[in-house]
Amino acid sequence: MSYNPPYKGVELVRRHGDPAVQQHNIQPKINRRLYMDKVTLEIGAPAFHRLSANLRLLVERLLATDPRRLG
Repeated sequence: MSYNPPYKGVELVRRHGDPAVQQHNIQPKINRRLYMDKVTLEIGAPAFHRLSANLRLLVERLLATDPRRLG
């Protein structure tokens, strides 16, 4: 059986998520061209820092809407 190599995250979400007990998962997929040169595979610092800041904001927003924290 194949799990979409090298992207095995879907199987991890399926295996470890359980919405019935409030165990939710997300699987963001990030285009490498947003932070990496596709030829040299070098990480572009400004682009990487921008992406990192946006991901941090996403996590903070998700945590802020966590129903377990609102009650």
